[in-house]
Amino acid sequence: MPQGPIPVANVPAGSSSAEYTTNVSSQAKLGWGALTGIVVNAAGTGSTITFYDGTSASGTKLLVLATAALGVVNLPPVRFVTGLFVVTAGSAAADVTVLYT
Repeated sequence: MPQGPIPVANVPAGSSSAEYTTNVSSQAKLGWGALTGIVVNAAGTGSTITFYDGTSASGTKLLVLATAALGVVNLPPVRFVTGLFVVTAGSAAADVTVLYT
């Protein structure tokens, strides 16, 4: 398994992405899959992104990441069954791209 960030161009085939530029609560995907990474395109202020397995923020919390610095965060596959629900928050929203299968 590669160590450290890898370019987005090297994300495995079959991956999908969703970009969020404001504070949102959003269904990225319905059904099973895996969260594989995020790209922080523009850092936020005091910003975070939280991922849930479900159709709302009352689902099972999978992961919380700070989005206050630019970069690529590669993750081992974080599996979800019901769906991938995303909540971004912060006093100034980050611009993030979520990568999933």
